Order: sequence, then structure tokens, then C-alpha cells
Amino acid sequence: QSESGEHRSTSVRCIELRKNMGGETVDDMRLRHKAELKSIRVEHDKEMKKVKKTEKSKKKELDVAFRKQEEELRLMQKKELSELQAKVESGGGEEEDEGGIVGLPSLDLLEVADSDGEKGQEKGREDKEEEQQKVQKKKRNKAKERLERREAEMEAKRAEAIERAKALPDDKALEMQVIETRLKSESKRVYEIEADGNCLYRAIAHQLQLQGHPAAKEGFVFLRKIAATCLREHKQEFEPFFAADEKTIGQSFDEYVQNVESSSEWGGQIEIQAISKSLRRAVNVYNAEQDVIRMGEEYKAEAPPIEVSFHRKYYSLGEHYNSIISSKEESEKL
Repeated sequence: QSESGEHRSTSVRCIELRKNMGGETVDDMRLRHKAELKSIRVEHDKEMKKVKKTEKSKKKELDVAFRKQEEELRLMQKKELSELQAKVESGGGEEEDEGGIVGLPSLDLLEVADSDGEKGQEKGREDKEEEQQKVQKKKRNKAKERLERREAEMEAKRAEAIERAKALPDDKALEMQVIETRLKSESKRVYEIEADGNCLYRAIAHQLQLQGHPAAKEGFVFLRKIAATCLREHKQEFEPFFAADEKTIGQSFDEYVQNVESSSEWGGQIEIQAISKSLRRAVNVYNAEQDVIRMGEEYKAEAPPIEVSFHRKYYSLGEHYNSIISSKEESEKL
């Protein structure tokens, strides 16, 4: 039998011995954890490839679900690893060392034993185990000390990060403060709208409800449809705005309009212009970065304007629109 063949044979026996004794070392567990994390990442990538480029909201949903799954897996793995390390430190489990698994014959020892025969193998194992047992307690203490130091350092870093975060200004609060200050001078306030990808259309529907417009009964679905219809009928007018919008990169105009009509994609200024044109209503957009954006000014003499607020930092997932009402006005949430 060749030298490499003998080595493979000995390796197999060592692995089998480990398996039969039910011992998973700390290093074994770390390798398994790494494989588990890689597995869910591969699965996530497969799912993302199935989603069309135009289905941005679906991609966001998959990303959120993946981050949650990954976080749960990491927490479970951390608990598993802590339990095994505690078991090793208390002498109840195996510990991976340079010589192999503490408490089990190492690969080097088995190779020596093979060359010396069955009797030499037994004696060599006993000698090796005795030698390992002498240093086992010392190694455990050192490993425990290192683990405690690492945990203390990590806890200190976490505490420091939390304190730094507390000291930072709240972007959402600062943005809202600017908008509310502007509205207060006009005796108006922000009315919160549900964040589900339809916030712009819901905010406009809420405005129509306050004004007693019949389209309010149809809700945001109707507003999506009239926006899409207007975009199709006035393609030459709206297509340049579509081409200049970074959010529409990779889409054709027809695909974009289809998403406006039947998806939960967020709306923006192009859609506001289309709705303004369809309803023949002026639309005022309050924001924190510039003066009020006024669209459809040619219709302002026909009816009260639709008024909404734009928030770039309202939610971590993206932009948001709310409705604007009188400071004294009450309204049921849409």
C-alpha cells in the first residue's frame, strides 16, 4: 500500500472515530455554521434572480426577509457555539487542538500506531492521551480567558456604538421639524398616511376625500389607473421625464407605466403631474429641502389644490408621502 493510501485510510478511521463518539469540536461547528450561512445566501441569490428587474418592491421584500432569516440563524448559531464552548471548558466535550481532538487519538498518533502494529498503536494512544490530559486544563483556562476578553471588548464596542448613535441627530425628526415649521405658519399640519408603496396615491385620495371629490371613493387603485392612462395618452410629454429619472433605469416606458397601474411601486413627481393633469387639480408638495413644489398651476382657479408632504428620511426603506390638513382638522386615517 502506498504512503498516500495509508494516510487516507488513517484519516478515514480518525473521522469515523470522531463521528461514532458523537463529538463535534468548536472548529467543526464553526465550519458548519459558515456552510449554513452560505447556504441561505445561495438560496437568497437564486430567489433574487427569479425576480424581474422591474419588481423593485419584491426585491426589497426578499432582502428584508433574508436579513431577518440571517439574523435569526446567527443568533441560533451564537447560542449553539456558546453552549459547546461552555461544555468544553467544563470538561464535558471535545476541544479542537493542534494535535487533534482533546480526549481522542490524533491523526499523527494513529499513523504511528499503524506503523508499529496493534500493540504499538494502543500504547502510543495511551501515552498521547496522558500527555494531552496534562495540558488540557491549562489550555481550557487560556481559551476561557481569551473568550472572556473578546466578549468584554465586544460589549465595550457595542456600548460605545450605542452612545455614539444616541448623540447623532435623528434625521427623520429634523426633517419633520422643518416641514412642520413651514406648515405651522399656514395653520396646517402633517396627516400620516400608511407606508405600503401606495403612500402617494393614498395621500392624494385622502385629499380628495376631504374635498368631497367623487374619485375619493375609488381610492388609490383608481388614482393609479388614471395616472397610467394619462402617461400612455401623453407619452411624448412624459417620456423625457421618465428617461431622466434614475429610478426607471433598465425599464422601458411601457413597463414603467404598467408598474404605475398595477404594482405597489412608489410614486413620485411624474405620477403627480399625471394625476394633476387627469383631475385638473393643482398639487402642492411640501418638503424640507426647498420651497413648496407647485404643479398644475393652470388648474388652481378651478378647485382647491391637493396638498401633500414629501419625506426623504421618514422610513429607512425609502421615500414617503403624507397628506396635509388644517391644524384644527380631524380625519379618519386611510
